Amino acid sequence: MIFSSVEFIFVFLPITALLFALMRRYAGVGAALGILTAASIVFYGVWRPQDVPLLLGSIIINWLLSTVIEPAPANAEASLPVRGAGEMLDYASTPGPVGPFGRWIAPSRSLSWAALCVGVIGNVALLFWFKYAVFASTVATQIGVLHHPLAAKVLPLGISFFTFVQIAYLIDRYKGLAPHAGFWRYVLFVSFFPHLIAGPIVHHASMMPQLEHPKPTAQTFALALFIFAIGFAKKTLIADPLGEVADAGFDPAAVHSLATLNAWAVVICYTMQLYFDFSGYSDMAIGLALMFGVQFPWNFLSPYKSTSIGQFWRVWHITLSTFLRDYIYIPLGGSRVSKPRNAANLLVTMLVGGIWHGAGWTFILWGGLHGIALVINHRWSAARRAMPAILGWALTTATVVAGWVLFRAKSFGDAAAMYRSMFGHPSAGRAVYDAGIIVALPYLLIAIVIALALPNTKQLSERFKPTLPWAIGASALMGLSMMFILGKVAPPEFLYYQF
Repeated sequence: MIFSSVEFIFVFLPITALLFALMRRYAGVGAALGILTAASIVFYGVWRPQDVPLLLGSIIINWLLSTVIEPAPANAEASLPVRGAGEMLDYASTPGPVGPFGRWIAPSRSLSWAALCVGVIGNVALLFWFKYAVFASTVATQIGVLHHPLAAKVLPLGISFFTFVQIAYLIDRYKGLAPHAGFWRYVLFVSFFPHLIAGPIVHHASMMPQLEHPKPTAQTFALALFIFAIGFAKKTLIADPLGEVADAGFDPAAVHSLATLNAWAVVICYTMQLYFDFSGYSDMAIGLALMFGVQFPWNFLSPYKSTSIGQFWRVWHITLSTFLRDYIYIPLGGSRVSKPRNAANLLVTMLVGGIWHGAGWTFILWGGLHGIALVINHRWSAARRAMPAILGWALTTATVVAGWVLFRAKSFGDAAAMYRSMFGHPSAGRAVYDAGIIVALPYLLIAIVIALALPNTKQLSERFKPTLPWAIGASALMGLSMMFILGKVAPPEFLYYQF
Protein backbone atom coordinates (compact mmCIF):
# COMPACT_ATOMS: atom_id res chain seq x y z
CA MET A 1 0.00 0.00 0.00
CA ILE A 2 1.53 3.27 -1.14
CA PHE A 3 0.28 6.83 -0.85
CA SER A 4 -0.70 6.99 -4.51
CA SER A 5 -2.70 3.74 -4.49
CA VAL A 6 -6.49 3.52 -4.66
CA GLU A 7 -6.55 1.40 -1.49
CA PHE A 8 -4.72 4.04 0.48
CA ILE A 9 -6.64 7.06 -0.78
CA PHE A 10 -10.15 5.58 -0.67
CA VAL A 11 -9.91 3.03 2.16
CA PHE A 12 -7.02 3.41 4.61
CA LEU A 13 -6.83 7.20 4.81
CA PRO A 14 -10.58 7.96 5.18
CA ILE A 15 -11.07 5.27 7.82
CA THR A 16 -8.01 6.40 9.80
CA ALA A 17 -8.94 10.09 9.59
CA LEU A 18 -12.55 9.41 10.60
CA LEU A 19 -11.60 7.22 13.57
CA PHE A 20 -8.97 9.75 14.67
CA ALA A 21 -11.50 12.60 14.56
CA LEU A 22 -14.17 10.63 16.41
CA MET A 23 -11.78 9.47 19.11
CA ARG A 24 -10.32 12.93 19.55
CA ARG A 25 -13.79 14.44 19.93
CA TYR A 26 -15.42 11.84 22.15
CA ALA A 27 -12.61 9.92 23.89
CA GLY A 28 -9.73 12.37 24.12
CA VAL A 29 -6.32 12.88 22.57
CA GLY A 30 -4.86 9.71 24.07
CA ALA A 31 -7.40 7.50 22.32
CA ALA A 32 -6.95 9.39 19.05
CA LEU A 33 -3.19 8.87 19.20
CA GLY A 34 -3.82 5.20 19.94
CA ILE A 35 -5.74 5.02 16.66
CA LEU A 36 -2.81 6.61 14.83
CA THR A 37 -0.39 4.14 16.39
CA ALA A 38 -2.50 1.12 15.46
CA ALA A 39 -3.10 2.49 11.95
CA SER A 40 0.63 3.02 11.47
CA ILE A 41 1.42 -0.59 12.39
CA VAL A 42 -1.33 -1.81 10.07
CA PHE A 43 -0.02 0.42 7.27
CA TYR A 44 3.46 -1.05 7.71
CA GLY A 45 2.26 -4.62 8.00
CA VAL A 46 -0.10 -4.66 5.01
CA TRP A 47 2.85 -4.64 2.64
CA ARG A 48 5.12 -7.16 4.40
CA PRO A 49 3.65 -8.58 7.63
CA GLN A 50 6.91 -10.40 8.40
CA ASP A 51 8.67 -7.04 8.87
CA VAL A 52 6.39 -5.95 11.73
CA PRO A 53 8.25 -7.92 14.48
CA LEU A 54 11.51 -6.35 13.33
CA LEU A 55 10.05 -2.84 13.51
CA LEU A 56 8.45 -3.39 16.92
CA GLY A 57 11.52 -5.16 18.28
CA SER A 58 13.73 -2.27 17.18
CA ILE A 59 11.38 0.25 18.79
CA ILE A 60 11.12 -1.64 22.10
CA ILE A 61 14.87 -2.21 22.46
CA ASN A 62 15.74 1.39 21.62
CA TRP A 63 13.13 2.72 24.01
CA LEU A 64 14.43 0.48 26.83
CA LEU A 65 17.97 1.69 26.16
CA SER A 66 16.76 5.30 26.24
CA THR A 67 15.37 4.75 29.74
CA VAL A 68 18.80 3.55 30.92
CA ILE A 69 20.59 6.57 29.47
CA GLU A 70 21.05 9.37 31.99
CA PRO A 71 20.96 12.74 30.21
CA ALA A 72 23.86 15.12 30.49
CA PRO A 73 23.51 17.88 33.13
CA ALA A 74 21.42 20.82 32.04
CA ASN A 75 24.43 23.12 31.95
CA ALA A 76 26.60 20.78 29.89
CA GLU A 77 27.79 22.14 26.58
CA ALA A 78 25.78 20.67 23.71
CA SER A 79 27.44 20.48 20.34
CA LEU A 80 24.39 19.50 18.31
CA PRO A 81 22.24 22.48 17.33
CA VAL A 82 18.49 22.10 17.34
CA ARG A 83 17.36 23.38 13.98
CA GLY A 84 13.99 24.54 12.83
CA ALA A 85 12.11 22.76 10.06
CA GLY A 86 13.76 23.43 6.72
CA GLU A 87 16.48 25.72 8.15
CA MET A 88 19.34 26.28 5.75
CA LEU A 89 22.27 23.95 6.14
CA ASP A 90 25.92 24.61 5.37
CA TYR A 91 28.37 21.77 5.74
CA ALA A 92 31.35 24.02 5.23
CA SER A 93 30.54 26.68 7.83
CA THR A 94 28.81 24.72 10.60
CA PRO A 95 30.88 24.79 13.81
CA GLY A 96 31.78 21.64 15.66
CA PRO A 97 33.52 20.46 18.84
CA VAL A 98 37.27 20.17 18.99
CA GLY A 99 37.38 16.40 19.46
CA PRO A 100 35.81 13.66 17.32
CA PHE A 101 33.08 13.10 19.91
CA GLY A 102 33.11 16.40 21.75
CA ARG A 103 32.41 15.91 25.47
CA TRP A 104 30.15 12.91 25.14
CA ILE A 105 32.06 10.66 27.55
CA ALA A 106 31.96 11.34 31.28
CA PRO A 107 33.36 8.72 33.72
CA SER A 108 30.42 9.12 36.11
CA ARG A 109 28.00 8.19 33.37
CA SER A 110 29.58 4.94 32.25
CA LEU A 111 26.28 3.02 32.28
CA SER A 112 24.67 5.65 30.08
CA TRP A 113 27.66 5.57 27.75
CA ALA A 114 27.44 1.78 27.55
CA ALA A 115 23.71 1.94 26.75
CA LEU A 116 24.38 4.53 24.07
CA CYS A 117 27.11 2.39 22.51
CA VAL A 118 24.89 -0.70 22.56
CA GLY A 119 22.09 1.27 20.94
CA VAL A 120 24.14 2.93 18.20
CA ILE A 121 26.19 -0.17 17.41
CA GLY A 122 23.08 -2.37 17.50
CA ASN A 123 21.16 -0.09 15.13
CA VAL A 124 24.08 0.17 12.73
CA ALA A 125 24.62 -3.61 12.90
CA LEU A 126 20.95 -4.25 12.10
CA LEU A 127 21.11 -1.88 9.14
CA PHE A 128 24.40 -3.41 7.99
CA TRP A 129 23.06 -6.96 8.16
CA PHE A 130 20.02 -6.32 6.02
CA LYS A 131 21.40 -3.66 3.70
CA TYR A 132 25.15 -4.20 3.32
CA ALA A 133 26.09 -7.72 4.40
CA VAL A 134 25.53 -9.23 0.96
CA PHE A 135 27.61 -6.52 -0.71
CA ALA A 136 30.38 -6.87 1.88
CA SER A 137 30.41 -10.67 1.50
CA THR A 138 30.59 -10.30 -2.29
CA VAL A 139 33.64 -8.04 -1.98
CA ALA A 140 35.18 -10.45 0.53
CA THR A 141 34.62 -13.32 -1.90
CA GLN A 142 36.24 -11.38 -4.76
CA ILE A 143 39.41 -10.77 -2.73
CA GLY A 144 39.54 -14.37 -1.47
CA VAL A 145 38.52 -13.86 2.16
CA LEU A 146 35.29 -15.88 1.75
CA HIS A 147 34.48 -18.78 -0.53
CA HIS A 148 30.86 -17.82 -1.20
CA PRO A 149 28.88 -14.58 -0.75
CA LEU A 150 25.77 -14.46 1.39
CA ALA A 151 22.42 -15.07 -0.23
CA ALA A 152 20.46 -11.95 -1.20
CA LYS A 153 18.08 -10.60 1.44
CA VAL A 154 14.79 -8.76 1.16
CA LEU A 155 15.34 -5.28 2.60
CA PRO A 156 12.79 -4.52 5.34
CA LEU A 157 10.68 -1.50 4.46
CA GLY A 158 11.89 1.81 5.85
CA ILE A 159 14.78 0.32 7.84
CA SER A 160 17.16 3.13 6.89
CA PHE A 161 14.67 5.76 8.03
CA PHE A 162 13.48 4.30 11.33
CA THR A 163 17.07 3.36 12.22
CA PHE A 164 18.40 6.89 11.71
CA VAL A 165 15.50 8.40 13.68
CA GLN A 166 16.27 6.20 16.67
CA ILE A 167 20.04 6.69 16.54
CA ALA A 168 19.46 10.45 16.67
CA TYR A 169 17.13 10.09 19.64
CA LEU A 170 19.60 7.98 21.65
CA ILE A 171 22.50 10.36 21.00
CA ASP A 172 20.45 13.41 21.88
CA ARG A 173 19.08 11.64 24.96
CA TYR A 174 22.65 11.09 26.15
CA LYS A 175 23.62 14.69 25.45
CA GLY A 176 20.64 16.03 27.39
CA LEU A 177 18.84 17.33 24.29
CA ALA A 178 15.95 14.84 24.33
CA PRO A 179 13.46 14.38 27.18
CA HIS A 180 12.30 10.95 28.23
CA ALA A 181 9.47 9.73 26.01
CA GLY A 182 6.64 7.57 27.26
CA PHE A 183 6.54 4.19 25.57
CA TRP A 184 3.41 4.67 23.44
CA ARG A 185 4.42 8.17 22.37
CA TYR A 186 7.80 6.78 21.35
CA VAL A 187 6.14 4.00 19.34
CA LEU A 188 4.05 6.59 17.50
CA PHE A 189 7.03 8.89 17.00
CA VAL A 190 8.99 6.16 15.21
CA SER A 191 6.14 4.41 13.41
CA PHE A 192 3.91 7.36 12.39
CA PHE A 193 2.88 6.17 8.93
CA PRO A 194 3.44 9.38 6.90
CA HIS A 195 7.22 9.19 7.45
CA LEU A 196 7.77 5.52 8.29
CA ILE A 197 8.55 4.05 4.86
CA ALA A 198 10.60 6.74 3.12
CA GLY A 199 10.91 9.77 5.38
CA PRO A 200 11.25 12.68 5.86
CA ILE A 201 13.68 11.86 8.67
CA VAL A 202 11.83 13.54 11.53
CA HIS A 203 13.50 14.86 14.66
CA HIS A 204 12.26 14.30 18.19
CA ALA A 205 12.67 17.98 19.11
CA SER A 206 9.90 18.99 16.72
CA MET A 207 7.84 15.81 16.73
CA MET A 208 7.44 14.87 20.39
CA PRO A 209 5.61 18.05 21.49
CA GLN A 210 3.29 17.84 18.48
CA LEU A 211 2.42 14.22 19.21
CA GLU A 212 1.48 15.17 22.76
CA HIS A 213 -0.97 17.79 21.55
CA PRO A 214 -1.81 17.51 17.83
CA LYS A 215 -3.83 20.51 16.64
CA PRO A 216 -5.77 19.72 13.45
CA THR A 217 -8.16 22.43 12.30
CA ALA A 218 -10.42 22.88 9.29
CA GLN A 219 -7.95 25.32 7.76
CA THR A 220 -4.90 23.10 8.28
CA PHE A 221 -6.87 20.16 6.88
CA ALA A 222 -7.63 22.17 3.73
CA LEU A 223 -3.95 23.10 3.42
CA ALA A 224 -3.01 19.45 3.99
CA LEU A 225 -5.23 18.32 1.13
CA PHE A 226 -3.69 20.98 -1.11
CA ILE A 227 -0.11 19.87 -0.30
CA PHE A 228 -1.09 16.21 -0.72
CA ALA A 229 -2.63 16.99 -4.12
CA ILE A 230 0.58 18.65 -5.31
CA GLY A 231 2.66 15.67 -4.25
CA PHE A 232 0.20 13.23 -5.79
CA ALA A 233 0.34 15.12 -9.10
CA LYS A 234 4.15 15.26 -9.04
CA LYS A 235 4.29 11.50 -8.65
CA THR A 236 1.62 10.36 -11.09
CA LEU A 237 1.54 13.10 -13.74
CA ILE A 238 5.28 13.72 -14.06
CA ALA A 239 7.55 11.23 -12.29
CA ASP A 240 5.86 8.02 -13.46
CA PRO A 241 5.79 8.87 -17.23
CA LEU A 242 9.42 10.01 -17.09
CA GLY A 243 10.33 6.88 -15.16
CA GLU A 244 9.28 4.68 -18.07
CA VAL A 245 11.94 6.31 -20.28
CA ALA A 246 14.57 6.22 -17.52
CA ASP A 247 13.93 2.55 -16.74
CA ALA A 248 14.11 1.59 -20.40
CA GLY A 249 17.31 3.55 -21.03
CA PHE A 250 19.17 2.38 -17.91
CA ASP A 251 18.21 -1.24 -18.46
CA PRO A 252 21.47 -3.24 -18.77
CA ALA A 253 20.23 -4.67 -22.07
CA ALA A 254 19.83 -1.19 -23.57
CA VAL A 255 22.31 1.12 -21.86
CA HIS A 256 25.20 -0.06 -24.07
CA SER A 257 23.43 0.83 -27.32
CA LEU A 258 22.05 4.31 -26.82
CA ALA A 259 22.68 7.07 -29.33
CA THR A 260 23.89 10.39 -27.90
CA LEU A 261 20.57 12.26 -27.95
CA ASN A 262 18.81 9.25 -26.50
CA ALA A 263 21.33 8.98 -23.69
CA TRP A 264 20.90 12.64 -22.75
CA ALA A 265 17.12 12.29 -22.89
CA VAL A 266 17.26 9.23 -20.61
CA VAL A 267 19.54 10.93 -18.07
CA ILE A 268 17.51 14.15 -17.98
CA CYS A 269 14.31 12.13 -17.64
CA TYR A 270 15.82 10.34 -14.64
CA THR A 271 17.07 13.63 -13.18
CA MET A 272 13.53 14.97 -13.23
CA GLN A 273 11.89 11.67 -12.29
CA LEU A 274 13.98 11.36 -9.11
CA TYR A 275 13.18 14.90 -8.01
CA PHE A 276 9.45 14.78 -8.73
CA ASP A 277 9.09 11.26 -7.33
CA PHE A 278 10.84 11.92 -4.04
CA SER A 279 9.69 15.51 -3.56
CA GLY A 280 6.19 14.32 -4.47
CA TYR A 281 6.39 11.62 -1.79
CA SER A 282 7.66 14.17 0.73
CA ASP A 283 4.81 16.56 -0.12
CA MET A 284 2.28 13.77 0.32
CA ALA A 285 3.86 12.82 3.66
CA ILE A 286 3.78 16.45 4.82
CA GLY A 287 0.15 16.77 3.77
CA LEU A 288 -0.83 13.52 5.49
CA ALA A 289 0.85 14.49 8.76
CA LEU A 290 -0.82 17.90 8.66
CA MET A 291 -4.23 16.23 8.34
CA PHE A 292 -3.63 14.93 11.86
CA GLY A 293 -2.28 18.23 13.20
CA VAL A 294 1.43 17.39 12.91
CA GLN A 295 3.84 19.55 10.92
CA PHE A 296 6.75 17.82 9.17
CA PRO A 297 9.87 19.67 7.99
CA TRP A 298 10.13 20.50 4.30
CA ASN A 299 12.44 18.17 2.43
CA PHE A 300 12.95 19.97 -0.91
CA LEU A 301 13.20 23.68 -1.74
CA SER A 302 13.78 24.01 -5.51
CA PRO A 303 17.15 22.17 -5.55
CA TYR A 304 17.59 22.38 -9.33
CA LYS A 305 17.72 26.18 -9.08
CA SER A 306 20.89 25.96 -6.97
CA THR A 307 23.93 27.96 -8.06
CA SER A 308 26.45 26.00 -5.97
CA ILE A 309 26.76 22.44 -4.75
CA GLY A 310 26.64 23.71 -1.17
CA GLN A 311 23.32 25.36 -1.85
CA PHE A 312 22.09 22.19 -3.55
CA TRP A 313 22.69 20.17 -0.39
CA ARG A 314 20.93 22.80 1.68
CA VAL A 315 17.72 22.28 -0.29
CA TRP A 316 17.88 18.64 -1.49
CA HIS A 317 16.68 15.94 0.93
CA ILE A 318 17.00 18.45 3.73
CA THR A 319 16.23 16.04 6.57
CA LEU A 320 19.01 13.65 5.50
CA SER A 321 21.43 16.56 5.07
CA THR A 322 20.52 17.71 8.58
CA PHE A 323 21.14 14.25 10.02
CA LEU A 324 24.51 13.90 8.28
CA ARG A 325 25.56 17.35 9.46
CA ASP A 326 24.44 16.93 13.08
CA TYR A 327 25.51 13.33 13.67
CA ILE A 328 28.47 12.80 11.32
CA TYR A 329 30.03 16.10 10.19
CA ILE A 330 29.88 18.06 13.46
CA PRO A 331 31.06 15.19 15.72
CA LEU A 332 34.04 14.71 13.37
CA GLY A 333 35.02 18.31 14.01
CA GLY A 334 32.93 20.28 11.56
CA SER A 335 34.73 23.34 10.23
CA ARG A 336 36.58 24.20 13.47
CA VAL A 337 39.58 22.18 12.38
CA SER A 338 42.41 22.52 9.88
CA LYS A 339 41.57 22.79 6.20
CA PRO A 340 42.84 19.29 5.35
CA ARG A 341 40.84 17.76 8.17
CA ASN A 342 37.75 19.78 7.24
CA ALA A 343 38.07 18.41 3.71
CA ALA A 344 38.32 14.91 5.13
CA ASN A 345 35.22 15.56 7.26
CA LEU A 346 33.25 16.62 4.19
CA LEU A 347 34.39 13.56 2.24
CA VAL A 348 33.57 11.15 5.07
CA THR A 349 30.15 12.74 5.56
CA MET A 350 29.21 12.44 1.90
CA LEU A 351 30.62 8.92 1.65
CA VAL A 352 28.32 7.96 4.53
CA GLY A 353 25.49 9.62 2.61
CA GLY A 354 26.36 7.58 -0.47
CA ILE A 355 26.57 4.31 1.46
CA TRP A 356 23.25 5.09 3.19
CA HIS A 357 21.54 5.19 -0.19
CA GLY A 358 22.67 1.75 -1.26
CA ALA A 359 25.16 -1.10 -0.99
CA GLY A 360 27.27 -0.74 -4.11
CA TRP A 361 30.41 0.90 -5.46
CA THR A 362 28.34 3.23 -7.61
CA PHE A 363 26.72 4.77 -4.52
CA ILE A 364 30.10 5.09 -2.80
CA LEU A 365 31.55 6.85 -5.83
CA TRP A 366 28.46 9.08 -6.04
CA GLY A 367 28.98 10.12 -2.41
CA GLY A 368 32.68 10.69 -3.06
CA LEU A 369 31.89 12.86 -6.09
CA HIS A 370 29.66 15.12 -4.00
CA GLY A 371 32.21 15.18 -1.19
CA ILE A 372 34.91 16.40 -3.58
CA ALA A 373 32.50 18.94 -5.04
CA LEU A 374 31.74 20.28 -1.54
CA VAL A 375 35.44 20.57 -0.75
CA ILE A 376 36.01 22.54 -3.94
CA ASN A 377 32.91 24.63 -3.21
CA HIS A 378 34.32 25.52 0.22
CA ARG A 379 37.94 26.13 -0.79
CA TRP A 380 37.10 28.41 -3.69
CA SER A 381 34.09 30.09 -2.13
CA ALA A 382 35.34 33.58 -3.02
CA ALA A 383 35.71 32.65 -6.71
CA ARG A 384 32.31 30.97 -6.62
CA ARG A 385 30.65 34.09 -5.26
CA ALA A 386 32.34 36.21 -7.93
CA MET A 387 31.21 34.11 -10.89
CA PRO A 388 27.92 34.87 -12.69
CA ALA A 389 24.92 33.04 -11.23
CA ILE A 390 24.19 31.33 -14.54
CA LEU A 391 27.70 29.86 -14.62
CA GLY A 392 27.38 28.64 -11.04
CA TRP A 393 24.03 27.07 -11.90
CA ALA A 394 25.48 25.37 -14.99
CA LEU A 395 28.43 23.89 -13.08
CA THR A 396 26.21 22.74 -10.24
CA THR A 397 23.66 21.18 -12.58
CA ALA A 398 26.38 19.41 -14.57
CA THR A 399 27.84 17.94 -11.36
CA VAL A 400 24.43 16.81 -10.09
CA VAL A 401 23.36 15.28 -13.42
CA ALA A 402 26.70 13.49 -13.83
CA GLY A 403 26.25 12.09 -10.32
CA TRP A 404 22.74 10.81 -11.05
CA VAL A 405 24.18 8.50 -13.72
CA LEU A 406 26.17 6.72 -11.01
CA PHE A 407 23.20 6.83 -8.67
CA ARG A 408 20.90 5.09 -11.19
CA ALA A 409 23.21 2.72 -13.06
CA LYS A 410 23.27 -0.88 -11.88
CA SER A 411 27.06 -1.17 -12.27
CA PHE A 412 30.19 0.76 -13.17
CA GLY A 413 30.00 -0.80 -16.63
CA ASP A 414 26.50 0.52 -17.19
CA ALA A 415 27.49 3.96 -15.90
CA ALA A 416 30.55 4.04 -18.17
CA ALA A 417 28.41 3.03 -21.16
CA MET A 418 25.96 5.84 -20.41
CA TYR A 419 28.76 8.40 -20.13
CA ARG A 420 30.25 7.19 -23.44
CA SER A 421 26.90 7.51 -25.17
CA MET A 422 26.25 10.97 -23.68
CA PHE A 423 29.51 12.26 -25.12
CA GLY A 424 29.23 10.76 -28.57
CA HIS A 425 30.92 7.39 -28.23
CA PRO A 426 28.17 4.75 -27.98
CA SER A 427 29.19 1.12 -28.07
CA ALA A 428 26.78 0.73 -30.95
CA GLY A 429 25.24 3.71 -32.69
CA ARG A 430 21.66 2.45 -32.78
CA ALA A 431 18.96 4.90 -31.74
CA VAL A 432 16.57 3.07 -29.45
CA TYR A 433 13.45 4.02 -27.48
CA ASP A 434 12.75 6.99 -29.77
CA ALA A 435 9.00 6.41 -29.51
CA GLY A 436 9.05 6.36 -25.72
CA ILE A 437 11.16 9.53 -25.58
CA ILE A 438 8.83 11.37 -27.96
CA VAL A 439 5.81 10.42 -25.84
CA ALA A 440 7.57 11.57 -22.67
CA LEU A 441 8.85 14.84 -24.16
CA PRO A 442 5.84 16.98 -23.07
CA TYR A 443 6.12 15.65 -19.51
CA LEU A 444 9.84 16.41 -19.52
CA LEU A 445 9.33 19.98 -20.71
CA ILE A 446 6.66 20.55 -18.05
CA ALA A 447 8.96 19.09 -15.40
CA ILE A 448 11.85 21.37 -16.41
CA VAL A 449 9.63 24.47 -16.33
CA ILE A 450 8.22 23.56 -12.91
CA ALA A 451 11.64 22.72 -11.44
CA LEU A 452 13.43 25.81 -12.77
CA ALA A 453 10.81 28.56 -13.05
CA LEU A 454 7.84 27.97 -10.76
CA PRO A 455 7.44 28.23 -6.96
CA ASN A 456 8.09 25.12 -4.89
CA THR A 457 5.46 23.50 -2.69
CA LYS A 458 6.53 25.41 0.42
CA GLN A 459 6.16 28.72 -1.40
CA LEU A 460 2.77 27.72 -2.78
CA SER A 461 1.57 26.59 0.66
CA GLU A 462 2.50 29.99 2.10
CA ARG A 463 0.19 31.62 -0.47
CA PHE A 464 -2.61 29.11 0.09
CA LYS A 465 -6.04 30.33 1.13
CA PRO A 466 -9.05 28.04 1.72
CA THR A 467 -11.05 29.65 -1.08
CA LEU A 468 -12.91 28.28 -4.10
CA PRO A 469 -10.15 28.86 -6.70
CA TRP A 470 -7.60 27.00 -4.58
CA ALA A 471 -10.09 24.19 -3.96
CA ILE A 472 -10.78 23.89 -7.70
CA GLY A 473 -7.05 23.73 -8.43
CA ALA A 474 -6.43 21.03 -5.83
CA SER A 475 -9.46 19.05 -7.03
CA ALA A 476 -8.24 19.25 -10.62
CA LEU A 477 -4.81 17.92 -9.64
CA MET A 478 -6.38 15.08 -7.66
CA GLY A 479 -8.77 14.24 -10.49
CA LEU A 480 -6.08 14.12 -13.17
CA SER A 481 -3.81 12.08 -10.92
CA MET A 482 -6.57 9.60 -10.16
CA MET A 483 -7.25 9.18 -13.89
CA PHE A 484 -3.63 8.19 -14.39
CA ILE A 485 -3.53 5.56 -11.63
CA LEU A 486 -6.96 4.02 -12.20
CA GLY A 487 -5.82 2.64 -15.54
CA LYS A 488 -2.79 0.89 -14.04
CA VAL A 489 -2.78 -2.64 -12.67
CA ALA A 490 -0.53 -1.44 -9.84
CA PRO A 491 0.82 2.10 -9.35
CA PRO A 492 4.63 2.38 -9.55
CA GLU A 493 6.41 2.40 -6.21
CA PHE A 494 8.26 5.44 -4.94
CA LEU A 495 11.96 5.38 -5.78
CA TYR A 496 13.14 5.95 -2.21
CA TYR A 497 11.48 2.74 -1.05
CA GLN A 498 14.66 1.17 -2.46
CA PHE A 499 16.89 3.08 -0.05
